[in-house]
Amino acid sequence: MIETGNSAHYLLGEKKYTWFKADDGGEGCTIQSAEWVLVSRSGTIVASGSCELDTDGRLRAMLEPKARGDYLLTVTYQAGEEKKAVEVSILVT
Repeated sequence: MIETGNSAHYLLGEKKYTWFKADDGGEGCTIQSAEWVLVSRSGTIVASGSCELDTDGRLRAMLEPKARGDYLLTVTYQAGEEKKAVEVSILVT
């Protein structure tokens, strides 16, 4: 899950969801699609995929980082006519 300050911690070898509540702009619109990309500190894309959407407006991505280090998870999603993004710092120890 997303921890305080849009960051999450993984132990090497963990495979788990990182999730957050999508911002629909207060209009109650439906999230049509959501994609994620995990990038290493050096800028290399290490994984990507589609987010799972649930009925509560939460987006989640199953991550399994393969090496220790700092990563940036960027989730881009379509909410109504708006395209939005959120970034999450991922630390793998």
